[in-house]
Amino acid sequence: MKFRSTIIFFLYFLSCNLNESANKNHIYIPSKNNNRSNFDQPNIKFSKLELNFGIVNKGQVISRYITFKNDGKRDLVISNVKSSCGCTIVNWPKNPIAPNNSDSLLLELNTSSLNGKVMKTVTIISNSKPNTKVITINAQIN
Repeated sequence: MKFRSTIIFFLYFLSCNLNESANKNHIYIPSKNNNRSNFDQPNIKFSKLELNFGIVNKGQVISRYITFKNDGKRDLVISNVKSSCGCTIVNWPKNPIAPNNSDSLLLELNTSSLNGKVMKTVTIISNSKPNTKVITINAQIN
C-alpha cells in the first residue's frame, strides 16, 4: 500500500511539473472562443497576395521579396510557412515583429521541374487573426 501511494504521489508531482513547463514559451494563436478584441491582437497585412512572375525560361530560379506589416497591437509571430510544392522555398523572419513594424518574406520558385502555366500557393501561419494568409504565385514556363 505504501509503495502504491508513493507511485501515485510521484506521478502527481511529475504531471504538475509538465503542465508548468508546457505553459512557458508558447505562441498566442487567437481562436473563436477567445475573448480578446480583434484590436488587441497582431494583424499581418501584405503589400500583395498574388505574385505574377510572367514568362520564365525553364530551369531558372526566380526570387521575389514580398513585404508585410504588423498593424496590430501585439507582436506578430510567423510560426510556419507551407508551400504547395517542393519547387517553392520561402524564407521568413523567425523573430517577433513589433506593432507598426514591417518585414518581408523571400519567395523562390525553381522552374526546373515545371512546364506551361503554373500556379503555386504559399500559406503563412501566424498569431494574427485570421491566423492564415495565402499568397498565390503564377508563371508561364517555356
